[in-house]
Amino acid sequence: MTRSPQPRPLSRRAFLGAAAAAALAGCSSDPAPGKVRLRLSTWNIAPDLVSYRAIADRYQALHPDVEIAVEVTPGGDFNQWLTTRLAADRAPDLIRIIPQQFGRYVETGGMVDISPWLPPGYGDDYRENFWSIVAKDGVTGSRGIYGLPQHTDNFITFYRRDILDEIGVTPPPDAVDQAWTWSEFLDVAREVKRATGAYGFSVGFGGVNNAYRWLPFLYMHGGRLVEDDLVTPAIESDAGVEALEWTRRWYAEGLVSLSNTVKGSQGDTATTLFATDQAGLMLNNPTALPTLQESIPEETWDTRYMVQDVGRASDCGGNVLAVTRSCRHPEVAADFLAFLNDPENTVEFCRGGGWVPVRESIDVDEVGYSYRPDTVARFLVQQDTVPADMIAVETSPTFNVVNQVLGDYLDLCLIGSITPREAAASIAEGIRNVRH
Repeated sequence: MTRSPQPRPLSRRAFLGAAAAAALAGCSSDPAPGKVRLRLSTWNIAPDLVSYRAIADRYQALHPDVEIAVEVTPGGDFNQWLTTRLAADRAPDLIRIIPQQFGRYVETGGMVDISPWLPPGYGDDYRENFWSIVAKDGVTGSRGIYGLPQHTDNFITFYRRDILDEIGVTPPPDAVDQAWTWSEFLDVAREVKRATGAYGFSVGFGGVNNAYRWLPFLYMHGGRLVEDDLVTPAIESDAGVEALEWTRRWYAEGLVSLSNTVKGSQGDTATTLFATDQAGLMLNNPTALPTLQESIPEETWDTRYMVQDVGRASDCGGNVLAVTRSCRHPEVAADFLAFLNDPENTVEFCRGGGWVPVRESIDVDEVGYSYRPDTVARFLVQQDTVPADMIAVETSPTFNVVNQVLGDYLDLCLIGSITPREAAASIAEGIRNVRH
């Protein structure tokens, strides 16, 4: 899997043009009669911008009366920016958003139900747990489709072949139901720590707003963050406290660097520790692959499936593409989204950006990843272990705030400032306060 080949390089002029367009977002006048102009705001990832522009060009060739501008979402506080734009009715027509931020905008009417303009059975080819992200009850309480999931990125286990050879450990069988258990994984990590002289493993938390990446450990242990009503705290159960205790042990034993907590991590912290021989194991998603391709020989590392406990789970990563309520032509925007996400264009997008598709009909061979397709195949299989109840929590209307609460007390627990039971109680109290 790789971020190349690309349809064409993103020139500096193209990049600056997209950034300038983003800065001027909301300042354009109404489209001329007979012409529909749409603005798609997306993350500042060069290969993705190239793919979106190429797909938009093809759509425009089929529909000469439509113009689609691909813009870069401004940096800073995304929720503040989008909320302000929606309030002023100046949001982009189409927005790329992570699932964890999505639910609040469905509840408040910020996203449009596009089901009237989708072909019959359009969602049938999507993996059920990921389709549940967008199939929601909207502001009126009626069921609708409020966007399209385009790709995902979940967690599996990476290992350094040279280090495991040195300590005489054989990786687990290459089957999702035979992945290392919690106890097996920590036993190996302790041996790896002795071999590296630094750490046993690293974890792809990736930054301050990514506390939700801890939730797979909670759910694979039989715990839950909240009950089925999505507002009543459930983390104070024995399973919840035990999951916190297990995670706290990583840092108490020095198996994971204190620079690699949720808030201590930067985007590439986990991958850097792994690539520089400071950690011989890593739990991470596909975003690690470009760095590994550039940093270490391919033959020095490999992957297996995500660690497991009483159950299996992995991270709910990826994105949603949605039509905002500022859009004056939602029927055209929905038609473009269906076109953008058809199998052919999904394959192009995932190949160019190194992403994992969420459509049942697309396999690794069809995408044609040039770098480590064996690893991407494991990500594809691992998708099915992302729990539906965890997805429901992460895409609930209040999760954006709950995620901040989780991050605050999870980090205090990981560094030993509060006990796991105190952390569970504080997280539960924070969830109750969000509810009210």
